[in-house]
Amino acid sequence: MKLQKEKLIEKYNIAFGIFLVSILVILGYNFLSLDLFHFKQIDEITKIYYADNITTAHQKVIDLFNEQNKGNIEIVPINLPFTKFTTNERKELLARSLRTDNSIVDIFAVDLIWISRFSKWAEPLDSYFTGDELERILPDLLETSYYDGDLVSIPMYMDIGVLFYRNDLLEKKVEDWENVEKRLTHSISWKELINISHKYFPDQFTYSFQGKAFEGLVCNYGEILESMGGELSFDDSTRITGEINIEATEFMHNLIHKYKVSPPELSKYSEVSSYNYMRENELPFLRGWFSSSKDSISFGGDPNYYKTLSMGMLPRFGDKPFKTARGGWNLMIKKNSTKKEASIKFIKFILSNPIQELLYKEARFLFVTNEMYDKKEVLGELSKLDLRDIIENHSFNRPVSENYTKISDIYSYYVNQALEGKIGSDVAMQKIVKTVFSDQVFIK
Repeated sequence: MKLQKEKLIEKYNIAFGIFLVSILVILGYNFLSLDLFHFKQIDEITKIYYADNITTAHQKVIDLFNEQNKGNIEIVPINLPFTKFTTNERKELLARSLRTDNSIVDIFAVDLIWISRFSKWAEPLDSYFTGDELERILPDLLETSYYDGDLVSIPMYMDIGVLFYRNDLLEKKVEDWENVEKRLTHSISWKELINISHKYFPDQFTYSFQGKAFEGLVCNYGEILESMGGELSFDDSTRITGEINIEATEFMHNLIHKYKVSPPELSKYSEVSSYNYMRENELPFLRGWFSSSKDSISFGGDPNYYKTLSMGMLPRFGDKPFKTARGGWNLMIKKNSTKKEASIKFIKFILSNPIQELLYKEARFLFVTNEMYDKKEVLGELSKLDLRDIIENHSFNRPVSENYTKISDIYSYYVNQALEGKIGSDVAMQKIVKTVFSDQVFIK
């Protein structure tokens, strides 16, 4: 009996051993299969890490590219949103990351005024693009992509300063509104805007702009200066302290203190706060960016408010042409990235007409390619603005300088001081020159 029991246990042990070995073989086979096929497939996917302010428009572009290149290339976004970081904070975050050799970033977006600052970390791109490919890009934008003769970036989209106006408010009050609106679309004079303000909106502020000591104020100031016939300069002390620069600064001061069309608190406001001031206080006019008409953080993200806004060109001085600052973002590839060919493929994808159209329709990001400006069906109602003419003949690039941020900070600080009436306009220009051309450390 005992012998039979021992034999039975032995049979069970053998059977269990066979079962266990079978399980291990099956698991081992599955593991090897996963390792050789599934994991190998994952390793073969080239992951491109892309740092930018990832809007819904950006994400749609990324998703389309990833779908078209499934199994080969995957764009992995690194989001640096404007809701959390100012433009300058984004610049510093990127710079700190790129200084380290172990940075995972492959593609990064830079404000077009940062090109010289980031060129040391950027791959020269001349050999990756043909002459025909580069000729598709707007010449004045392509100009921003070079540093020291090397093509170091490619424009992704551009922006321009515009005049937003409340059609619903103005139509109710302004005589001969139909003709006035036509002039607004193509640029009315500052004199007419001020007269409309005083006549139809007495004892009320009418014009909002960005007066805080930051880059946006430099754009506002540059537009006033260039519309007067001057030129925004960072390296010519005589020009900076010239009569026309003083006049431009004084005019901005007068919008607040003499004409009283703009509120004093604008000297503390950047983009979003100046937009919200317009919305909350029912102002009829605002200097904003073209893309703001689709920006989810502008005007409180209120879809009903967006419907009340129309877009025209910035005011002019007499018969002089209006001028608007060019904005926009360019793409760079990190010099020590090991995925340059795949990164180039993504950038060329962005330059394609369907993607340029997507960026425009989703976010009002202006095209960087020539041929898109001929597509009236894509431009829709905004084709009345003649955007090609505006970009070619009425827009300007800000000065190129390795020290752009420092000089811009100096400009904005002293122009802001003049806006607030703390110093005179002539003193502001003198202080800019003294600080820019000295070795002293500038602290706001």
